[in-house]
Amino acid sequence: MNKNLFVFIIIFIVSCNSDISNNDSSEFELTEFALEDINPNSYTFGAYINPVDFSDQVQLYYFPSKST
Repeated sequence: MNKNLFVFIIIFIVSCNSDISNNDSSEFELTEFALEDINPNSYTFGAYINPVDFSDQVQLYYFPSKST
């Protein structure tokens, strides 16, 4: 039991990254796209919107189907 706890603590300490200044945001960069807002309850209904329009907010993207 003590050996397992010791191993867990060592793995936890090693996995913690204290260097938060190395934030490479380029790995999360999105390609630009614009889609028509088809939600009739949205204030942007009918307009073409893109991620830049909401750059100061948390963004979540969901594409339920692939269109070609």
